[in-house]
Amino acid sequence: MLSKTLMGSAAVMVAVTGANAADADVLEPEPIEYVRVCDAYGSGWFYIPGTETCLKFDGDVRVDWGAKHYHEQQEDETSNHENRYRARLNIRANNETEYGTLQSRFRLKAEYKDKGETGTGGSHNDMLSEVEGPSSAGVVVDMATITLAGFYLGFYDNYWKRAGNDGWYTTLSRFEGPYGDYDALFFEYSYSSNGFKATIGVEDGDVSGEAGAPDPYAGLTYTNENLYLAGIAYWDGSQGSGAYKFRGDYDFGSSWAGFKIGGWYMWDDGETDYVKGHALGITAQVDLGDKLVLFTGYGAYDDQYFDGSACTSSCENGSGEQTEIGLQWNPVPNLYVIPEYLWTSYDEQTADQQNFGQFNIRVVRQF
Repeated sequence: MLSKTLMGSAAVMVAVTGANAADADVLEPEPIEYVRVCDAYGSGWFYIPGTETCLKFDGDVRVDWGAKHYHEQQEDETSNHENRYRARLNIRANNETEYGTLQSRFRLKAEYKDKGETGTGGSHNDMLSEVEGPSSAGVVVDMATITLAGFYLGFYDNYWKRAGNDGWYTTLSRFEGPYGDYDALFFEYSYSSNGFKATIGVEDGDVSGEAGAPDPYAGLTYTNENLYLAGIAYWDGSQGSGAYKFRGDYDFGSSWAGFKIGGWYMWDDGETDYVKGHALGITAQVDLGDKLVLFTGYGAYDDQYFDGSACTSSCENGSGEQTEIGLQWNPVPNLYVIPEYLWTSYDEQTADQQNFGQFNIRVVRQF
């Protein structure tokens, strides 16, 4: 009798437990959404989870050490030493739309420059710089752009620099010849067909213009496997005058040891803030092996200040020449070591214009 009672109680408990289990909510684990590789735009891209937008992070870190030395108009040879560093982080976002690829790019930069100069001509500083030890660099935005259906707008290098293909042939070189590195807030439209690209736009830049007087521009470029050509015209709205530039580059290919040569010429009537006269230059580079590139450049500017009309009396004639030679060594992937030397001479030396030589060694790590 007791055993029957126990068995009956057990049956009741099992029934009750089963009923409760049936009534309880079963918690299902959330599905895991792994990051997917986006191969539509090259390597390094991935989809933002839950979207069709592709994202990419890249950047670079570089460190420079240099010395500028003067040999004329000094009681003895003096040198100015300097150190510099820079870190940049690019954030790129792309996705496809009915009008083509919508692209945006955002770049953060922290840069420290210690020129180590107490004045032109300088003085003997310590072995690194005038200041004893560098300081931390603040972070700024040095690029923020949007591109869609041929329209390009935002803040970055201006068209004068981008289409003019400025700089020596290696983009990692420090010395850029007798022309500036200009930033601008711009809006432009480009039409491309069969290697040709026509561009019109307007900008408010840091080289020219006043409030309410932006500078319009236009340009035509042609690119194929070996050749690059560019012609650019700017209107300086604050000066009411035009400036022009032409650039050409040719790549002879691997059969010529990677030999590349380029040349440029820019001019105005002496009034705009882009040239103030005439300037020209040539650049070249050649491979010395799988990991070593030799590069050189020559630039000359002629009467940029037109006998003091756009300058103080201390630089009545800005004419001069610059010659550079350097090596780019790539010991391991994404690491570059670049020693280079620049010689600058003026037609007329003054307190602010003295002939000098300048050595720099740069180490760059890209990722």
